[in-house]
Amino acid sequence: MPHLVLTNRTDTINLDDVANFGTGAQATAGATGLGFPEVSAQWIEGAGDGATYRGSRLRSRNIDLPLHLVAADRPRLQELVARLEMMLASGECTLRWVQDDGTYWSTSVAWQGGGGWRYGTDTTGERDLSTVITLRAGSPYWTYSVSSSEKIQNSSSGRGLLNGPLTRMRVAASQAIGEIRLTNPGTAPAYPVWTVQGPGTNFVARSPSGATLRWAGTLTADEKLIIDCRTATVTDGTGANRYGQLAPAPKFWPVPPGTSVAVASLENTSTGALTATGPALATNLVTNPNHENTAGLAASVSTGAQITAGLAGTTGAQYARWTTPANSGTASYRVARSTALSRADIVADQTYTLLIRLRQIGGSAGTLPIRIAPATGAPWVMANINTPSIGDAWTKFRHTFTAAVDGSDNSDIGLYITLPNPSPTVDSHLDIDYWAVMPGAYTGDYFDGTTTDSEAGGVYGWTGTANASTSIRRAALVTGRSSITCTWQPRKRVII
Repeated sequence: MPHLVLTNRTDTINLDDVANFGTGAQATAGATGLGFPEVSAQWIEGAGDGATYRGSRLRSRNIDLPLHLVAADRPRLQELVARLEMMLASGECTLRWVQDDGTYWSTSVAWQGGGGWRYGTDTTGERDLSTVITLRAGSPYWTYSVSSSEKIQNSSSGRGLLNGPLTRMRVAASQAIGEIRLTNPGTAPAYPVWTVQGPGTNFVARSPSGATLRWAGTLTADEKLIIDCRTATVTDGTGANRYGQLAPAPKFWPVPPGTSVAVASLENTSTGALTATGPALATNLVTNPNHENTAGLAASVSTGAQITAGLAGTTGAQYARWTTPANSGTASYRVARSTALSRADIVADQTYTLLIRLRQIGGSAGTLPIRIAPATGAPWVMANINTPSIGDAWTKFRHTFTAAVDGSDNSDIGLYITLPNPSPTVDSHLDIDYWAVMPGAYTGDYFDGTTTDSEAGGVYGWTGTANASTSIRRAALVTGRSSITCTWQPRKRVII
């Protein structure tokens, strides 16, 4: 159930420890000041009867907090009282109303009085003590621990920005503008903090009721503007004061309770640039996975006619093809070797994932035994894998395996496939569009160093020469992108 916590910069006292552990501090029945705060209303007395209401403001609140302290013995009781004394004497503390899900509502408090006791009634000085402390909360509001936030940023030319529940609006490519749906789960207005990332000029935030906050300055690509509507301060990322660049009569408007829609805009913005400086997410160990050159292609047979190995398709969309002539015999054992990966990349007892896209044209459709092994053919790095039945349609296949490596063989590793029986009347073909070996139980899509659209948010590159080195996918980072972020902490007047 909800409970109170008193904390400052150096200590925290949970006010439900007695109930949970038998010793510590416990807030007991009788607390006051947690409900509605006092109100100071303004009334105008006129010449006629009665008065006219002109508004009101909430006053600070006093909180009387009954406490029961329990310790194992007298020295530990003295230590517990000393902790409470030092916390109250330290100046402002934070009183938190912690909910079952771990979130909390809090307010800043200072010791106002109380804390006395009567010997023989409230304590004997041995194991426990009861007292009441009075705290003054300068703010009448309780603030939620979880911030709410909405963001707009340039996504493409000719569009506004859309991150989160925003309504997309068609605007000029140099302007970021969006209708921001503001959801305030509190019961009181919450003052937002606007964070504007440059480049951009002339930031405007218009409230649901039409109040306007305008900043007429300029931000470069590496500059940030922070407008705190609660404290009415305007600074940049270095802490420098930029208040003087506000338009006349600024309105530091709050976010009302419930759901409302505001409008924010920034001129002369940029969509930024995509960079590959993010962390590595995956690696394709195969050095020529898409067969854009003939390096590593080979074919061999134990009996029967020779298989020919080469490339088919067009440049940029090539695939490896092994051709078996018609009438080459149905009992022949044929093995094809595709491009290699470094033997040093495969570690014994580690998990890897094979991705492959292939098809069989001519011959009898069926399963294709696959293995990954050094050039000598033994020891096998991977046991035989039988693909699903492969016909003349391109088929994707994925298999995760544990490497079993003989350290005495340091030759590069290739892909070997036992070809199906050929047709007696026409040439048969085994085509491999791509293959990849990824460390770990990889669940993503295939990629190589030139991939651009395999997985959203990825930046791809070769670790060396294109189509002759391993590939890597990194997290996409965008630099120099203009954005507007609105963040607020919900508030309410009452906790229960």
